[in-house]
Amino acid sequence: MLTIGCDIPSTEFSSIIIEIENFEHDYLDQMKPFMDDENQRITNAKTRIYKALKDDRYEWRSLKRLAIMGGVSVNEALDILQPDPQITFDLSETLGRIVKFTET
Repeated sequence: MLTIGCDIPSTEFSSIIIEIENFEHDYLDQMKPFMDDENQRITNAKTRIYKALKDDRYEWRSLKRLAIMGGVSVNEALDILQPDPQITFDLSETLGRIVKFTET
């Protein structure tokens, strides 16, 4: 192994670690209102999306329409609906991805 004749620098990291921890703590306090707002936004969107799915006039709803009704992007609507085992997805040639409650 070739070396260039230098020693490995020795550094005390404890002060840097404390500085980073303090920064993260302060930053988290500043971000909490924004994170709470984001959580509330998604909760409100989920409520609107599920209300639209419960509308008896429609057996299927397009994911795009549900996203519009929820006030979120299509990807966010998908993220809201995908974990729910009571939701069924299919594909329509004209509407794209469509969604309904799973029949029991």
